Amino acid sequence: MKKKKILLVIVFVFSLLLCTFLSSCGNSKLEFKDATVVADGSTKSIEVSGNIPSGCTVEYVNNTGTTAGDYYATAYIKDANGNVVNTLYATLTIDNPDSAAFEAYLDQFFIEYLEGDQLSINIFCEKPENFGLDHYETAWYTYSGFTDEDIVETQTLYNELASELETFDYDSLSERQKIAYEQIDDFISYNQEHYSIDDILYMQLLYVDQFGGYVADFGTYLEAYTIRTSQDVEDIINYVSSTKEAFSSYVNFVKDKAEKGYPLTDYTITEMTNYLDDVLAEGMDYYLLEVLKTNINSSSVIDKAAKQDSISRLTSAFEESFIPGVEALRDGIQNYKGLATKEGYWNIYENGKKVYELELKDLLGLPDLNMSQYIAELDAAIADTNKREQTALEQIIRAGKIISNEQLEEYLASHLIYDATPEKMMDYLKKFAKTIVPDLKTTPKITIKEMDEASAKVSNAVAYYMKSALDNKSQEFITLNPVKLGDKNDVLGTLAHEGYPGHLYAYTYSKQLDLHNISKIMTSTAHGEGWATYVELALYEYALERASSSADKAVIRYLYANQLAGFLLETRLDVAIHYQNWNVGRIATYLGNLGYNSDAAEDIYRLLIETPASYAAYGYGKLFFVRLHNEAKSYLGENYDEKEFNAMLLSKGWTSLGKLNETYQAYMKKKCHKLGIEFPNE
Repeated sequence: MKKKKILLVIVFVFSLLLCTFLSSCGNSKLEFKDATVVADGSTKSIEVSGNIPSGCTVEYVNNTGTTAGDYYATAYIKDANGNVVNTLYATLTIDNPDSAAFEAYLDQFFIEYLEGDQLSINIFCEKPENFGLDHYETAWYTYSGFTDEDIVETQTLYNELASELETFDYDSLSERQKIAYEQIDDFISYNQEHYSIDDILYMQLLYVDQFGGYVADFGTYLEAYTIRTSQDVEDIINYVSSTKEAFSSYVNFVKDKAEKGYPLTDYTITEMTNYLDDVLAEGMDYYLLEVLKTNINSSSVIDKAAKQDSISRLTSAFEESFIPGVEALRDGIQNYKGLATKEGYWNIYENGKKVYELELKDLLGLPDLNMSQYIAELDAAIADTNKREQTALEQIIRAGKIISNEQLEEYLASHLIYDATPEKMMDYLKKFAKTIVPDLKTTPKITIKEMDEASAKVSNAVAYYMKSALDNKSQEFITLNPVKLGDKNDVLGTLAHEGYPGHLYAYTYSKQLDLHNISKIMTSTAHGEGWATYVELALYEYALERASSSADKAVIRYLYANQLAGFLLETRLDVAIHYQNWNVGRIATYLGNLGYNSDAAEDIYRLLIETPASYAAYGYGKLFFVRLHNEAKSYLGENYDEKEFNAMLLSKGWTSLGKLNETYQAYMKKKCHKLGIEFPNE
């Protein structure tokens, strides 16, 4: 008995020793880190770091490479008997070095992209000379007609640009250069197809629309024109002086459109007229004149006498050019009422569906988009979000004993996420931003201002953000619509969308990335709006976690559901109008079936008919971002990192949704590989 007992003890002790040895191999502090290196012709590798215990060995699989690509490596930690006691994963990423020739091409393309457009140069460049740009003639956009020779010349230009781009080997470029290559390639391909469509320029609205057309745009851009030198003051005066000729020329465009068979509808002419009448009613008290006077007076680039002279010439330019130009346009377009036999825009043109599909795919950056699948995806999303919104609304109605829309608005207004001025709201949003995005290297000063009343009345925007100069890291602006500032919850969400951590943050973040300048200005609207609408959802999640009362939480849940459903209806009806040829009656039926007010059908039709594809950037862009976040969370679980994930989504600037999906796929494959999780590529 004793011998057996001793034998059992010996075996037990030996087992403990073996377990200790295995533990020292399997649980020692070893790291297998991801690495990104630049190819130089030599073999690159990644290895386990840390002290490998005596007797343990490491066997690698796929941890070396020479050419560009991702190498998904595995390190097997083995004991003395060759047993695998631990497995570690990492990815070796080899990037190509920058091509000097392609970098020079990008520098030149950037110059040619902005060359001659002094307005854009003022927006994007504080010191144009540092970008290789000169100063160019300043005059507002004037219509001078389109000839067949103009179209052929334009087509030839884009064909030449395509041929030049193709001389570079895409696969040999660095990742940052590939981003720019794809953006330029998309830009050229779109324009090649765009200008191949008969009468494409006459099919567009361009200078005149229900929102004020190029007259409204004039105020937006001139207000943002930055005075850095005395020449900028002269530019502003020159722009205003050119408006008589410019605005008057738009009557010729309306005339030419009609003669080509694309007359404006009476509704468009009436709405444009109403906008112009509002401008003329203000006359010399028009807001823009006062804004530009203030900008000149507050500048430090000219002395007092020069300021007085400049303001005097500016005032004369408004009186002698701007006002007469607006009058000429207002009076001139009246002659073209009654010519449109059908209400509509692209959806009534022979090539309208083709143009719409081209614009939609270009906007989203999804050239292979299947329209049937796109519609089905929108329908499914609307069915889901509509239920969530209705459920959240019913909870509020029961809790607040609400029986009218007025009571609902009062109830929502009495449960504010953050009751403060827009400036204080921005401070709140900066705290919120820290929970979902990395800190900026340099935080700019943000000035919040309001748009003028005439523009605010016709604008469907609650606010807008205009990009700052590439070489400016200190100042940013957000413009609010004063007509739509009554709902403070809406203002907070809008400031998150336009400011922190939405557009303003994302653009500022992109300026801090190692991207070529062309990649920072040739951006995707769908990426930008998709990100900004997702930010609003994240804001409500942040607020919900910090809400104290059940009533406040119920309101925030409703705001979340409402934002989740927001823009999806417009996006769906946009494709219904322009691709499926729905009329107002069909829209009314659709709205009624969803429980919405069918009386709004005509207003929605009027809005969407002149803004084809634009709402898709918001509605489908949001769906795209939400899907990526939800999918990542489902795969990664507790290993999901919101800051890291969002940094990845913004890591290549505002790229196309197609490129964004590629970036996401690469990130998830690396992340899942690191965790030993299988991630299926799409």
